[in-house]
Amino acid sequence: MNAALYARVSTREQSADMQLAAMRKYSEMQGWSISKEYVDEGLSGADRTRPALKQLLDDVHGWGEGMKPGVVLVWKLDRLARSLKHLIELTELFQNRRVEFVSITEKFDTTSPAGQLLLHICGALSEFERSLIRERIKSGIARAKERGVRWGPKPIPLPIHEAAELLAQGKSLRQAAAATGLKVTTLYRRLHPRPATHSRHKRTILGSP
Repeated sequence: MNAALYARVSTREQSADMQLAAMRKYSEMQGWSISKEYVDEGLSGADRTRPALKQLLDDVHGWGEGMKPGVVLVWKLDRLARSLKHLIELTELFQNRRVEFVSITEKFDTTSPAGQLLLHICGALSEFERSLIRERIKSGIARAKERGVRWGPKPIPLPIHEAAELLAQGKSLRQAAAATGLKVTTLYRRLHPRPATHSRHKRTILGSP
């Protein structure tokens, strides 16, 4: 079986040699042939733009297209994934490409029945966590609506008072609108609101003798 080794260190002062040495020894014990080593140096696990990890995932996409099934090997889970959700996403990607996944420190090994069971448990826990988050969000929105909280962006107050002051100083409607960033029609409607009328009452008046 072909093995791809992935190592990561958070700072440039650290070295990935210890991780790689442990994974090479593990691969030799399993009789696996190392196809490639991927190393990200000076990058946090939370970094979404790790070049070596991106290259690994790009290469994994090709493994399921006529190439021999392989295995991705890491020293510890936190060297690869930034969260449980991220770990599940990666292991699902590996499974879809007939690629196994092994972490030699935590004994996380999808090549074994126990490792497959642990993977399914992690997936169930991750889905349960997402369900709880969705439920909390829905409950929070419902309680806020009961208290009269309005959702969405707050309306931006129009500078009507500033425009009115400019008009009082002798400025024209167009000048006041330009100075306050309002449209002339908007300013006119705000300063001269139409009285509310009822169409039925209006028809009665017009129809009166």
